[in-house]
Amino acid sequence: VDRWLHLPGLSAGVFNLLLGVPVIFAGWLFAIWSIYVQFTIGRGTPIPVMATQELIIQPPYSYTRNPMALGAILMYTGVCILVGSIGSLLLVVIGAAALLTYIYRFEEQEMVLRFGDAYLAYRQQTPFIIPRFRQ
Repeated sequence: VDRWLHLPGLSAGVFNLLLGVPVIFAGWLFAIWSIYVQFTIGRGTPIPVMATQELIIQPPYSYTRNPMALGAILMYTGVCILVGSIGSLLLVVIGAAALLTYIYRFEEQEMVLRFGDAYLAYRQQTPFIIPRFRQ
């Protein structure tokens, strides 16, 4: 993508490694943690066919309503940093915007239908994507 758009690379040597790897790891942890909590507490999966049976409000879902999406966005951003690609980062931004729009417009409405007032109360106190770690 960078060559096609004639974009310069963002290679800063070891800096790319020192920043990219921790961002990838943080994203991976958030994604895996949220899937684990869906299986154990929510008694379901990220797949809509086997959706969670319980509204999950425990961490990481108490930090952000969409920890799995946050994790994926962080992982892809970390890869962009690691390889030093502006074009890839642009694709991540576009992909993240599309994903978050879908979640906001469709998945959140489905959650209201499934969990009603409990979800509305949870939505009032938990940020959409940017985590809030203090309770």
